[in-house]
Amino acid sequence: MKALVTPLLALGLAIGTAGAQQVSANVALGSSGRGSVVQNTLGQTGEAQPGIHGRSLLFLIESLPEKVFAYDAAVANSDKPLPGMPVHAKGYLNHEFDNLPMGAKEIVFTKSEDPASVKAADQRIARAVVPENLKSGIFLFLPGTGKPGDDLARVMVLDDSAQKFPAGSLKVMNLSPQPIRIQLENKDFDFKIGEQRNIENPPVNENQMSGMRAFGFQDNQWQRIGASMWPHPGTKRVLQIIFMNPATQQVEIRGVRDVTSL
Repeated sequence: MKALVTPLLALGLAIGTAGAQQVSANVALGSSGRGSVVQNTLGQTGEAQPGIHGRSLLFLIESLPEKVFAYDAAVANSDKPLPGMPVHAKGYLNHEFDNLPMGAKEIVFTKSEDPASVKAADQRIARAVVPENLKSGIFLFLPGTGKPGDDLARVMVLDDSAQKFPAGSLKVMNLSPQPIRIQLENKDFDFKIGEQRNIENPPVNENQMSGMRAFGFQDNQWQRIGASMWPHPGTKRVLQIIFMNPATQQVEIRGVRDVTSL
């Protein structure tokens, strides 16, 4: 399967640029074509599985190559490299996860089961810096630069433990090139460029909905960029990702609901 990725033309936090190709208006809701391989599930009974419990989420990427493998970069470059660990990336979040290399400071994703692929630019898909002591995380795959020799994608890692991303909260990620203000029921939440932060127990009306208005700071003033109604997450969690749409050059917000029960 050919990977479908809209490239970025800059390595900064902005997700869009004037030269980028048009992307789909919605996050892909299907898996990347590897449904024949059974994944582990969060909350399953039995003996705990080794490795980081990683869920790979595609954003502005329709799919990755048909086979994807994860390596601890240091181990792969050692005298005793280990085989790659299979990865299944999706456009949604549920209870399924992959076991990824435990204790890795950097994880390299490639198209091959051969550890030597971590050094091959034509085999490498992405690299991720892993937070210290991470046990469970969301690996957010974003488009790469599209430049020859650069990785196909880039990855941001989010600790999705109950302590770092509690049930009933929103995790807002500002990947746009502007400071952003989110107003929920007239309460302001400001986000710097590149900032990500939880909004725990967001304010709601009598219908358990938050009237949301969003503003970007541009030309020395706050300019409205959108408005909507956000339901309270209840016992679940929601990622709200703010980004520059490369097709429209407008800042947008897209939510990804995590249906996993904590």
